Amino acid sequence: MTTRFVVNDQPPFVAASEKPTTLPTLEISSKSPDALGRALSAMNLHLTTPLGRLPVECIYQASKVFQNGGPYTHLLRGNGFAAKSDPRLRSSGRLTAFRFNGKNYTLEPKTLFYDALWIGAFAQNGYSLEHLKPYTDFTDRYHMRNSLACQARSAALYASLTIYAADPAAAELLQLLRDTYRQITT
Repeated sequence: MTTRFVVNDQPPFVAASEKPTTLPTLEISSKSPDALGRALSAMNLHLTTPLGRLPVECIYQASKVFQNGGPYTHLLRGNGFAAKSDPRLRSSGRLTAFRFNGKNYTLEPKTLFYDALWIGAFAQNGYSLEHLKPYTDFTDRYHMRNSLACQARSAALYASLTIYAADPAAAELLQLLRDTYRQITT
């Protein structure tokens, strides 16, 4: 069953549900029936960094540091599908951190690094809340439950934080995401 991520006005500002819905839903994946959903897939969404314009998925996978290896920076130069399926990502032990362009990023909050990548690329490519407003739910049928990274969750988080930016907790998380994004892109 596909998990739906929805805008929420309370921390952590995203709610997950597996119940079916008839509400407007945007599937965000490379196989989405919607052109916007395909464009927002981490496989297709690019982020301009000091190392070049790279797919979000490649940056995320290439930045993983494990107990017994990584980061595997050569994954930056391939495509997202190849990067995500590199066997070393599953055989190098426990994930300990992220490292991109010589800068280290912690695992707490758990989704911070991925959310900063995806939300930063979303904004950098000219997308805004207006693109997400027609939808109440966001899905990614290929998201694995144990994965920290989920583009549908990041979309719901962006919408929530933008809508509820006046909430002190939302403003604090939004600032943390902006700071992380700036570190990644400078």
